[in-house]
Amino acid sequence: MKAIESEPTPFITPAVDEFVPTKADTESPITRKGVADEQGDEGWQNLINQLIEWGISPDSIADEGIEAPSRNTVQLTADLALALKRAGFDCPDAMVPDPNGGIVLEYGTRNASIAYHVWHDGTIDRCTFNGPRLMERSRLL
Repeated sequence: MKAIESEPTPFITPAVDEFVPTKADTESPITRKGVADEQGDEGWQNLINQLIEWGISPDSIADEGIEAPSRNTVQLTADLALALKRAGFDCPDAMVPDPNGGIVLEYGTRNASIAYHVWHDGTIDRCTFNGPRLMERSRLL
């Protein structure tokens, strides 16, 4: 069987990589991706805005028994979030400070979840859970 050559030809136009999304038709399968991307971008922007707020005023999340994350921890979390976004990940379902000055980005539900834990010492772990049970932990940094 002969392979089809990918040389330009006047009979076949190149494939379209992306469609330009419009707000006029959000129900067609072609434009639905653009709407989802906009909602995802809004979620990422809200997460980054929250990190900026924590970086400017870390005492706003300090509470009895909770150490506020340092600016370095907030910056490292922002770097991780931007790397996840660039890699095509959805925005995390939740972002919470841990009691020891770290920050956790969480994906999933009670039954199955993934957490990226940015620790106060600058290390990052990726943890996979089945319910409350830790299934896998890997050190990313």
